[in-house]
Amino acid sequence: MKKKILITSLTTLLVILATISTCAGIGYITQAVNGHFRLMRSRVPIDRILNDPAQDTLLKQKLHMVRQIHEFAVRELGLPDNKSYTLYAEIKTEELGWNIYCAPEFSTNPRKWRFPIAGSTVYRGYFSQKMAIRYARKMERKGYDVYITPIVAYSTLGFFNDPILNTHLRMDTVRLAGMIIHEMAHQRYYNKKDSRFSESFAVAVERAGVLRWLQSINRPDQMSKAQKMWARQDSINNLYLAARDTLSKLYATVGPPLTSQDTATLRRQKDSVFNRLSLRIKELNQTLGISATQGTQSPTNISVKKAFETKKPETITSTNNYDIKARGTNITTSIPEEFRKMSNARLIPVSTYYSLVPTFLRQLDSLNGDFSKFYYLWH
Repeated sequence: MKKKILITSLTTLLVILATISTCAGIGYITQAVNGHFRLMRSRVPIDRILNDPAQDTLLKQKLHMVRQIHEFAVRELGLPDNKSYTLYAEIKTEELGWNIYCAPEFSTNPRKWRFPIAGSTVYRGYFSQKMAIRYARKMERKGYDVYITPIVAYSTLGFFNDPILNTHLRMDTVRLAGMIIHEMAHQRYYNKKDSRFSESFAVAVERAGVLRWLQSINRPDQMSKAQKMWARQDSINNLYLAARDTLSKLYATVGPPLTSQDTATLRRQKDSVFNRLSLRIKELNQTLGISATQGTQSPTNISVKKAFETKKPETITSTNNYDIKARGTNITTSIPEEFRKMSNARLIPVSTYYSLVPTFLRQLDSLNGDFSKFYYLWH
């Protein structure tokens, strides 16, 4: 049966990949196929692990929580009832993959790519770090600002049965629940033409859903923790959004073609905006009691038991909701500095994931938290 399912999945994936062969290199397709099937081949039903007396107790405790979250999301939040996140897989790398964001030197508008399942996206994902850096350098040579960030969550939007990973189990209760609900929300509604709409929608469902789940299990302490964490995130995100607005207005003041003097002036002004942003983030972190260097690098050899036993500090300095740094570990320094620094590209994740969240939450609140009515608005 497993072999039959795998063959069916392979056939389906090859058909999908054939549709993008004209717009993506064979190397990109190859690493995508290899990365995808490494995950698919290693999946194990969570129930099988829970029913195995030989399995590690800590692993079973965490997976039991995963099952509870999934069941709640289906039953109470109206999210799809399928096998996604009822399966478990282990990866041997620190990061699942890498997302690349690109924007022109003097624009905050993101570069977009098209894919069969995800549609038009503002990011391009790689399982291979080496290939991600190579592509980033290519885009940099074309004049783009480029930002690379680790991928934590992997979703095929329900097209395949996506697994929970061992790296997810390092997350605390709030973040783990948020990740699961967020990815399940994508399966409920996903706009293939608008990444910002889709991601902000999922973050809104994530936040409201996590609070409802924590309330159902009588964890007011975790509810308070979640609300404080999101408030800190939003404080940082608002600084990024303000900088983005400032830069958008700045770039609009000078139209093409740019003279050499225009270019030099814009670069100085752009650098000034990002320097102020960095300073304000540092000041805000100090006010919130967050160290700029806070965070502990996770072990390279991912051990579930060790991961559970290692307490991870909460660091809210990331621009991306699914960036490893936001989850409590440092972005690996193996990514070149030019792809981690402040730039137009670094503004893209925060705009994509957060700019519409307040609007969605207000809409849900106006419906008295009725998720079915909320989803109906978008169908």
